[in-house]
Amino acid sequence: MGEVEARVDADGVLLEAVKVGNLTIYPPSRSPYHEIKWVGLNGKRKQTSKGRTFAQASAAAETILDELEAGSELPGSLVTVMITSYLDAARVRSRGRVWSINTQAKTAWLLNKYVVPVIGHLRCRELTHKDLIDVITQKPAPSADTQKRLRGELRRLVDDGYELGYLNKPPAQLLRGLKKAGIGVAAVGKAQGERSSLKSVSKADLPSVEQLADLAWAMRDHWPDPDTGELFVYFAAYSGLRLGELLGLQAGDFVAKKQQVGVRRQALSSGTKTTLPKGNKTREAKYPKNTPPTDRYPNGYPLAEKIAQRVKTLDGSALMFASKRGSSWNHSNFYERAWAPAYADARWPVAKDDKNVFTFHILRHCAAVYWLWDRGVSARAVSDVLGHGSSQITLAIYGERGSRLSEFDE
Repeated sequence: MGEVEARVDADGVLLEAVKVGNLTIYPPSRSPYHEIKWVGLNGKRKQTSKGRTFAQASAAAETILDELEAGSELPGSLVTVMITSYLDAARVRSRGRVWSINTQAKTAWLLNKYVVPVIGHLRCRELTHKDLIDVITQKPAPSADTQKRLRGELRRLVDDGYELGYLNKPPAQLLRGLKKAGIGVAAVGKAQGERSSLKSVSKADLPSVEQLADLAWAMRDHWPDPDTGELFVYFAAYSGLRLGELLGLQAGDFVAKKQQVGVRRQALSSGTKTTLPKGNKTREAKYPKNTPPTDRYPNGYPLAEKIAQRVKTLDGSALMFASKRGSSWNHSNFYERAWAPAYADARWPVAKDDKNVFTFHILRHCAAVYWLWDRGVSARAVSDVLGHGSSQITLAIYGERGSRLSEFDE
């Protein structure tokens, strides 16, 4: 910025405004920080507050002048602005690709929940690799799976921001140390009962039928309608639908006489939009007449009867498992207001780090093992109702070694 004559007091605070080109530095007025005002590249007036001393304000002003000279003010934008640009579903990315509605919604939820609260207030020019590491190591710590997703999304966000001019530091510099930040993915995944899609699952890994009954009963206290809350858990645990698919179900999707349901859509994380199920494939799923016997229901919970009763009370387009407002649950609200408190009330297992041992996805595993091993349904049929790509995937996950050796006995 060169030599600038300025009158300052004993603390280094500017006494009167100093003009440099189309940029002016003003003494502090409403805050202890100096005000910097200038005309942006788009011809609009801009201002920011920087530096308790004139020397600090001058350094910030010099950065702004450098950006104006370079023809881009994007590095002065908040990180939230960069994220908004990154999430723009209409923007064509490399190789002519655009995001699907589902991908955009899931990514927006992830960034707004874990990234914006930590670094959203920073200017892009201020961002360092330590700030990105703070996202991964924030408290409470994200789950292992979430940490893995965050690492990937932060890498893509940084690459995109650098390409568009928001970031003036090379991606390699900003991403330094990110790969090893936080808790080990494998260790936390094991502690929480999480597995990659092709790791095997056996009955020993699942909650018992009594634990499922306890969870279903506990859900009564955390659902707008107690009976529907209980029904929701039993249906999830014996149908194998994913959370978004469950929350997108309408009464008209059920064929109660056949104990069958059409999986036509999934509710996205925000709860305001729906899209086709995972893989853009619709399917038909089944549920049993009664669940296995428990102390609370010696003859099993009458699942088919309860479904039929609820379907009769609703219009065909009404949601089967709606929120208190009658709309689809926001996924975050569901976890915080229904799943987590019901989990605690049912006294389901908690690890030493106070993380829940089971995730909601465990209910899908329960349904798969029930149909495959308790009911003896073929892997191909189970694959169809779960929406797997092939029966090989089903067997790779749920093919319990040694679970049927008794069939070879004479």
